[in-house]
Amino acid sequence: MVTVNEELVKPAWQVIQVKNFNELVTLALTELVKQHQALPWPNLMELYGQGGIQADYDYKRLRIGEGE
Repeated sequence: MVTVNEELVKPAWQVIQVKNFNELVTLALTELVKQHQALPWPNLMELYGQGGIQADYDYKRLRIGEGE
């Protein structure tokens, strides 16, 4: 059993014309997957050795506002 937030379902019914709740959930999940697949997420292993933290990076100085 899945519990769905009614505050999210109500506006979805108004925006998307579907026949039933199952179609609404299927469409929502399909769109979610499409959006995430369209994002240009890099393979993290491909980024290895491509830069990193600069030698003079000082997070403590930035934290207290001296690096601005």
